[in-house]
Amino acid sequence: MVVEIYKICDGEEDTNIFFAFQTITMRVIRIARKDRFEQWMLEQGLTLERGWNLVDAFETSIEDYNEIYRQN
Repeated sequence: MVVEIYKICDGEEDTNIFFAFQTITMRVIRIARKDRFEQWMLEQGLTLERGWNLVDAFETSIEDYNEIYRQN
């Protein structure tokens, strides 16, 4: 499964909430706080590209997340 990982930011503040966006289906498949999101990734067998961690996730605003979610 190929997904893009995004971190939701509220202005300059990091909300510590991440979501996975599956590019093939164009759907949000998981949203959770960092610890639960990491657990979900382990359960799904998902790994980040070598040298990456969740801190490197793409940043997006709450408004942009809501728009993505509405399109699902």
